[in-house]
Amino acid sequence: MKQCLTALPLTPQKNFYECARCGLNASVIWTERRKLNVRDLIIEELIPLATEGLADLGINDSNIKHWLGIIQGRAESRQNGATWQRAWVAKHGHDMQAMVNRYYELQQTEQPVHEWTLL
Repeated sequence: MKQCLTALPLTPQKNFYECARCGLNASVIWTERRKLNVRDLIIEELIPLATEGLADLGINDSNIKHWLGIIQGRAESRQNGATWQRAWVAKHGHDMQAMVNRYYELQQTEQPVHEWTLL
């Protein structure tokens, strides 16, 4: 890991701030100095790596598919909690109490956030 950090000075920090600013639309510098969209990185590289690693650890296949499926769904739909909140405010205005109430209601359904719709 130290070699990677030495080869890419400040890249982890820059990637972190890029993701904080742009979410799933961020572009980051990845291995071999490749610039990748975070969404593509998650779907094409990180989920397969995580699937393999969790399987190697003996994690139940249905658990792997369930939990990584949620991450993949968020990446594919480009919707996480932050994007849902921004879309809600764009549609309904800045009534934060109403947004939090709706967010809470949807959380109680145990449906993943990437499947939530706006009313």
